[in-house]
Amino acid sequence: MKLQKIISITTIVISLSLIIYMCVIMSLDSKNSNPESSPNNIVIFTPSPSINNNSDATATAPTGNTSSSQITSSPTKTPVPTQSTVTAVPGGKTSTNPNYAGKKIISITFDDGPHPSNTTKVLDMLKSKGVKATFFILGENLYSESQKALVKRAHDEGHEIANHSYSHPLPFTNLSINEVKEQLNRTDDAIKSIIGEVPVLFRPPGGGYNQSISENCGKAIILWSIDSRDWEHISAKKVKSYAADNGISEEEAKNKLIDDILFNGFTYTANGKQYTNPPMISQLRHGSILLFHDIHPYSGEAAAKLIDYIQNSGEFEILPVSELIKTEQRAPQAGDVYSYMWETYATKKQNW
Repeated sequence: MKLQKIISITTIVISLSLIIYMCVIMSLDSKNSNPESSPNNIVIFTPSPSINNNSDATATAPTGNTSSSQITSSPTKTPVPTQSTVTAVPGGKTSTNPNYAGKKIISITFDDGPHPSNTTKVLDMLKSKGVKATFFILGENLYSESQKALVKRAHDEGHEIANHSYSHPLPFTNLSINEVKEQLNRTDDAIKSIIGEVPVLFRPPGGGYNQSISENCGKAIILWSIDSRDWEHISAKKVKSYAADNGISEEEAKNKLIDDILFNGFTYTANGKQYTNPPMISQLRHGSILLFHDIHPYSGEAAAKLIDYIQNSGEFEILPVSELIKTEQRAPQAGDVYSYMWETYATKKQNW
């Protein structure tokens, strides 16, 4: 009887020992198989080398967890990264695109051309500074072979060609939708006959548009966030009168008025009210779209001086409008409306 008790107690002890041992083993296995518990676990994020200026902005994302020992001893075991769309931060201070990290991206645009001599000077200036711009073309200005050649030259040198209507009717919102389409189609046809492409961007004359125009024009509408008012403040007439009023040379007057636009700011009167135009440099931010006109004689000089300032700062990257937008989000689509890099409320059909 005593022997049976000893055997029973021994059996119980052995069973308990086996149960405890199995619990310990299972606990260790579970800990080792959980990557979050490993002190050596590292998540790798590497910008994709395949990103380029002509595609939607993308960045690589990790596909899983990789231990540091794997990276050191067996590089072939590193997961292959996959691409995911960059998430832009509207109004962010710098680009979210790895290609332009830390940069403020802006666009310089020119309206109402081409002009036989002034557009030539603008193209020469842009080429010398290595800058690509967007030109919003009027179809009625494409009647001569020399003007057609300027559009082809601009396109061949990497500038973006866009539609600015055929005859610049104002106010543009007074047109019927059929008249709007005729204005765009005539200019599209003229531009396509020169460069073989139909523009994807449209800037309505005077910036005038409404919901019907945005929904039926078949293009992304591009407005602006910084207006140089070059057509008024540094027009040939204004330079001449300013020189006479102040007893200085026209060269001195031109330089003074250009500095007003870029660095000092100025006041002007419109519809009986006085307004202040702040210095362009004070308005520069990531996503800005700047407005000049290549049909005026001194606009190219003002743009050149601004470009020098921008390039010397080291803070900015200048791109054509479509490329500007694509660095942070998808390419511009028909019906989109932009006043700077990101879509305005109008695009979402609000605030009409």
